[in-house]
Amino acid sequence: MQHLGALAEHLPRPLARFLADHPRLSVDLKERPSDEIADALRAGWADVGIVSDAADTDGLHCRPFRPDPLVLAVPRGHALAGRRSATLADAAAFDLVGLAAGSPLQALVARQARRLGWPLRWRVRVASAEAVCRMVAEGIGVGIVPAATARRLGRSVAIARVPLTEPWARRHLLLCTGPDPAALTPHAVWLVEALQASG
Repeated sequence: MQHLGALAEHLPRPLARFLADHPRLSVDLKERPSDEIADALRAGWADVGIVSDAADTDGLHCRPFRPDPLVLAVPRGHALAGRRSATLADAAAFDLVGLAAGSPLQALVARQARRLGWPLRWRVRVASAEAVCRMVAEGIGVGIVPAATARRLGRSVAIARVPLTEPWARRHLLLCTGPDPAALTPHAVWLVEALQASG
C-alpha cells in the first residue's frame, strides 16, 4: 500500500525495475492515506507500505524512503513567484486552492494554520495535488503541494514553486512493514530491499 502521491511521484521507476527483475511476481498496489496504511500494516492486511512521517507508525518497522517536502505553488508572475522561500503566513495572504476535506495533507495545513492563528481563505477544493497545480496555473489562487508534484507539473503548466521553510513542511516518506519482520514473505523482503536500494 502506498501513501497518496507516492505512487505517481516516487514508485514507478523502482517498482518497474523490481517487476522486471522478478517476472513471475505480481504486486497488488493500492493508494490510501498514510494512517490507513499504518492500520493495515498493524492488522496484517498489507505487507509493505509507504507512509508520511506525520502518520502514527507506533509498532511498525520503518525506514527512510524519500524526502517529500511541501512547496507553495503559485502562478508564474505571481508576487511570490521569485521568492527563495515562503511560510504559511505568506500563503494566508492569498486565496488558496486546497484538497478536499478528509485529505491528510489538507488536515496538516489546516492544523498548522490553527496553531499559528492564521485564517485561510479556501477558494476551491479539489481531489488531487495535480488538480491543485492546474487550478493555480489558471490563477484561481495559490496551493500547498508536494514538491515532486509541482516539479513534474511545472514542465507543462504555468506554475512556480516556492519552498516552505517551516519544519512541518519538510516531510519524509517512510518504508514500513508490520510489527513482526519475521512474518514477511521472502517476496515482500525482496521488495523492501529493492525499494531501499533505489534511494
